[in-house]
Amino acid sequence: MPALAALPDRVQVLAVALVLASTAVAVWAQETMGAAWVADIEARGGSEQVIAGGPFAFVRNPNYCAMLAVGAGAVLLAFDAVTVLGWVVLLVSLLWTAREEEPLLRERFGEAYESYAARTGRFVPGVGRLS
Repeated sequence: MPALAALPDRVQVLAVALVLASTAVAVWAQETMGAAWVADIEARGGSEQVIAGGPFAFVRNPNYCAMLAVGAGAVLLAFDAVTVLGWVVLLVSLLWTAREEEPLLRERFGEAYESYAARTGRFVPGVGRLS
């Protein structure tokens, strides 16, 4: 597929920096979760407490934010219709997943999660806090 437009070299340098920084955030988030990470939130195991430190102190879904930022960097590097479409699919998938996970987390962790979600934005610090 042909590129949509040639992007300046400085944009590509910034895209590489975005990918590297976002990958570091993803690793930080994963390390912060440690044994709490589970592929299926409904499954038992993982943590018995809300993870609210590290990048989770800023947003409730730092892993998803990092994935979206890596994808945005990839869009800037490749800048073709397929990459843009792939990023849109990723965005919709992660928004849907976060929406589906929220009630499960509220049920599992109760007041501790309610309090955390009331002070921590979903994807952007301070934005999307639960009331």
